[in-house]
Amino acid sequence: MIDWETWVTANYGDASLENYKLAYAEVVAKEFADRYGSNISGWWFDHSKYGNIPRLHDIPSEAHPDATIAFNNGQKSPPRNSHYSSCSYEPAFS
Repeated sequence: MIDWETWVTANYGDASLENYKLAYAEVVAKEFADRYGSNISGWWFDHSKYGNIPRLHDIPSEAHPDATIAFNNGQKSPPRNSHYSSCSYEPAFS
């Protein structure tokens, strides 16, 4: 089995943090989005500062345009949506 660092380097050019973020969105999140499509009505990305926000928004939206998508940078309490401009709904709290 090939390790993640080797796979990212082979497919994205190098194992930089930005490429890890992109690969996570385009491989892991896309697998769930493609597999479950409209069966997932909401996506919450916790610790989203470690993700590629535009791709983490676009991939689930392509699989289910009506899905609710929210991002949190890791704040534990209270939960907080950290990327309002990338969300698919009007936040009720800030």
